[in-house]
Amino acid sequence: MTDCITEDKMGVRIIHLTGDLTIARADEVKSALLESLKAAERIEIDLASVEETDLACLQLFCSAHRTSKHLGKFFGLRDNGVGSFKHAVRSAGYARSSGCVLDADNQCIWKEERYRE
Repeated sequence: MTDCITEDKMGVRIIHLTGDLTIARADEVKSALLESLKAAERIEIDLASVEETDLACLQLFCSAHRTSKHLGKFFGLRDNGVGSFKHAVRSAGYARSSGCVLDADNQCIWKEERYRE
């Protein structure tokens, strides 16, 4: 079970996620991301209480990050060093040495240094 709790704090929309970030909860996470991308200029995902992550949610985060770039907004991950999330990023091949072509400001959420052991 995942809970998506949003909080607006000092101009930042924080989405606190807890539990499992799996395909079973992807619609819930997607809705929270879409609503936040419409409502805020700066979006941060708090992953401190995440227990399990699968490819579906990694794809959602990547898409949200790319969308934020197109909209001129900021999208970032907090506490992305949580063991299960870090493992999912590495296992799925998302950790990378440089960002995609949209990453002109060097803010790629998949930069390898964030996911090292």
